[in-house]
Amino acid sequence: MKNSGKRSGGLFLAKILISIICVTCLAGVVMGEDIYAQFAAVPDSGPAPLNVTFVDQSEGNATHYRWDLDGDGSWETDASDNPNPSYTYTTAGTYGVCMTVWNGTLVTSNSTGEVRVFEPVLGDLSANFAASPRSGYSPLNVSFIDQSVGALSWNWTFDINTTSSDSEMNDQNPVHTYTSPGWYTVVLNVSDNYSAADGRSVELPQENFIHVLPVRLPQPDFVASPQSGTTNLTVVFTDQTPVSSEFFGNLSPDQWHYSYVWDFGDDSENYATNEPSAVHTYTAKGSYNVSVNVTGPGGSNIATKNEYIAVDTPSAPIADFTASPSNGTAPLTVNFIGLAEGTGHLTYLWDFGDNSTSISGRNPVHVYSSPGSYNVSLEVSDGSKTGSVIKNNSVFVYEPAPLSAMFTATPRNGTAPLQVSFIDQSYSETPLTYNWSFGDGSLINHDKNPVHIYAEEGVYSVMLQVKGGNTSNVINQSNFITVEKPALQKADFTAVPVEGPVPLIVSFVDQSSGTGPFTYLWDFGDGSGQVKDKNPSHTYETPGIYAVNETVNSSAGSVLVTKESLINATIAIESRPVYANFSAVATRGVAPFNVQFMDLSSGPVAAWKWTFGDGNTVTEQGPNHTYVNPGVYDVTLDVFNKSGVSNTTYNPRFITALSPTVTTKITLVYADLSNRKKIQFFDNSEGVGINSWLWDFGDETDQSTVQNPCHEFVSNGTFPIKLSISNGYASDSNTFYIKIK
Repeated sequence: MKNSGKRSGGLFLAKILISIICVTCLAGVVMGEDIYAQFAAVPDSGPAPLNVTFVDQSEGNATHYRWDLDGDGSWETDASDNPNPSYTYTTAGTYGVCMTVWNGTLVTSNSTGEVRVFEPVLGDLSANFAASPRSGYSPLNVSFIDQSVGALSWNWTFDINTTSSDSEMNDQNPVHTYTSPGWYTVVLNVSDNYSAADGRSVELPQENFIHVLPVRLPQPDFVASPQSGTTNLTVVFTDQTPVSSEFFGNLSPDQWHYSYVWDFGDDSENYATNEPSAVHTYTAKGSYNVSVNVTGPGGSNIATKNEYIAVDTPSAPIADFTASPSNGTAPLTVNFIGLAEGTGHLTYLWDFGDNSTSISGRNPVHVYSSPGSYNVSLEVSDGSKTGSVIKNNSVFVYEPAPLSAMFTATPRNGTAPLQVSFIDQSYSETPLTYNWSFGDGSLINHDKNPVHIYAEEGVYSVMLQVKGGNTSNVINQSNFITVEKPALQKADFTAVPVEGPVPLIVSFVDQSSGTGPFTYLWDFGDGSGQVKDKNPSHTYETPGIYAVNETVNSSAGSVLVTKESLINATIAIESRPVYANFSAVATRGVAPFNVQFMDLSSGPVAAWKWTFGDGNTVTEQGPNHTYVNPGVYDVTLDVFNKSGVSNTTYNPRFITALSPTVTTKITLVYADLSNRKKIQFFDNSEGVGINSWLWDFGDETDQSTVQNPCHEFVSNGTFPIKLSISNGYASDSNTFYIKIK
């Protein structure tokens, strides 16, 4: 497109200081702030009908606009004061375009150009389309993709059984939402003009093209523990209803939750809850039917288990115990734990089988001083009935084993410098001291599990001496560690920018690979001397074309990389600043997480450098980058104009690549040793990006969403502590039991 004042980049510019003649209008100029009228036509040529958008690119504070878009010598009334009008040329020809701008104080400026319109060429016309997804649960959002040839207008019928007036039916690539289950036939009618009545048209129906699936009813199931016992039996019921997309449709996994109504079968009121578990205490003897009514997006369904819970009156206490450790060398200290089942206050009487005096207490500690096999018995009484158990050979005590030195290491081979972790595997009944010799002339090390760095290549023998009491033992493993020279696999580098006006600031980035370590020597080709940095920055002060050399040195040798005519430093033409800014389509997702970055920088940006925080950099304008590993990453963008002027923006913790799974883990301590009902809970869950916590303390108090809550129980008892966590993609929950007394 021709213009009366082309400044740069296809822009139309006219700076009027005295007077301007445009179309048939004379515009006088009042001296004051300058205005520079300029515009771009997109496109500026093409076949009819040609729709052109005119983009205002004027400089100065213009407030009013006039346009003659068809060259007929008159202003377009519908484009008055519109900085960016559009116009459709229906007839072939060359059209003069005039733009006048002013700022309300009679300071004006004009710019002219032309648009060329060719005769339309009729080509093939065919209808075709695709869609994604073509099946799924309602509501189903389907993106239709036009694949027609020669089409200029589109008319979609998304369901041939209904009359539609959807706003998207004339879009080229519409998105339609199906709300009811069923099979749908889709029809596309295309024409080669803007309305089917003025041109050729073709229609393509595709039968049963979209399938919307119904959401299924829940399939309730549950388990209980325990299922039998004596009166005052506390039972934990756990829901096992299947959870998947066929029961929840298009809801995200963090919204996959049922609601429940439990009937425990003992004349108690039904229990309604949104939690997948329930706790109930049976106080009377009987056989009970249990049912649960589960409600989800697809409706409600009931599961019943007849005679599922059996409750009897208490019998004599059932005596049982554990011993830990159950074997070892003399003298052996054993912790006994009583596991009796019974009601009321229980008393314990122990016989440890070594002719020692019987003692009472639920969890005694006993020391066996002599080797042998011991039978242990326990009597448990509730005051009226007594139960007993004898476990023969439940504790075995043997003579102490002799001292034996042993170790392993990882890794056992690699390139220098090689860091090796040594792991002691010695056996002894008494505390040990250690003397390590690593075979490379280094000092003796006395750690149990030392870490040693081999700086030079070679094959090394390792010796370990252990001492316990009055005895010692030595093991020497010959040729145990192999260290090789490091290898330089590849030497390379990049530079950004490689062209621009002086002073041109260029950032060089080494991309060599190998085991290293490396040293570097750079020659920038302009006689400025050599630099030893890994990733140097250099300023070219004089215009010219420069070759750049990088020498990479390692213990394996040196490699020279030369890039001829790499840098083109031109005469300075750009002084306007640039301002770095960016965003991303999504900043939080599951690893591997693919992120589309969007450059929002302003000013005459000519080059970009992205640093993604995971060790990777690129020089594209709007890169697409995949974070392979879960983690939280900082992102930096450097932008440059053609003169090398740069600007940087840094967004810490900008990207969160979630772990695909999370695992619930907790620890707890007494918050106050004088009040053992006050417990401090700590979330030790595993996974990246966890941002949601829900604690249920099992005592009918309010739940907590704090990550590490402190909770005070008002009564004694055993409480189910449930923690549910989520990072927005994966979730997990687990129930732990705590006894308060």
